[in-house]
Amino acid sequence: GSQVWTSCKTDAFLGDMKIESRRDNEIFLEVPDLTQIISALKCAEASSNVLMRLAKADNAEFLRFTMHNRASHHDISHDVIVRVLTEAELSSVVAPPLESRLLQVYLPSLQDVASFVDKVRNNGCVHITVTVTLLPLASDNQTQMATLTFVADSFVSSFVLHYPSVEIGPAHRQDNALQKASCTIETKLLAKFVTVKEVAPMRMVAHVVDGKALVISAFAAGDTNIVYYMPSQLL
Repeated sequence: GSQVWTSCKTDAFLGDMKIESRRDNEIFLEVPDLTQIISALKCAEASSNVLMRLAKADNAEFLRFTMHNRASHHDISHDVIVRVLTEAELSSVVAPPLESRLLQVYLPSLQDVASFVDKVRNNGCVHITVTVTLLPLASDNQTQMATLTFVADSFVSSFVLHYPSVEIGPAHRQDNALQKASCTIETKLLAKFVTVKEVAPMRMVAHVVDGKALVISAFAAGDTNIVYYMPSQLL
């Protein structure tokens, strides 16, 4: 299924911090229900004196958020159930490897993609096909460019978002024999990704793994990196 990998500097997310652990003062947590932590963080946006601490009661581990709500002037507490990962479990948590049969390009406009996704969802399009095609080089010194196309079909209409010339991503290999890469993903998965515009990414790279997946890397301020893996749907 789809996966999201995110990293950021601690001071971009937390203020004063103290961590004590036998594993180099690092603690890795699994959050079974993301709605709990999302609710706590949204409440923290409208609060002051927010404190988060790892606690344990009746053999259950949880993150306890305490804060002072500025609107109601009440002190609020949220408990988010978590599970501390063991070293063996942590070693198995790895991002899906990218295969060699891929092409990567810089996404020119997240707003364009977001508008396109909204349009095709409203018209009942369940899948989107993403295709990258290398453009021929006029000279050895020319920057490699490519076309980038998003296509979505419904029972009555076809929708296309086409970029005739986008720059190839930073890890492109000139000896890569692949000239075209394409994959078909669920529209709802791409719709989830475009909400990343709220963190104001400075640049994004789309990795199209031919016939396998669309992987988008977003880079924002504070060394914040978000990688979203969307598997291809075989139609």
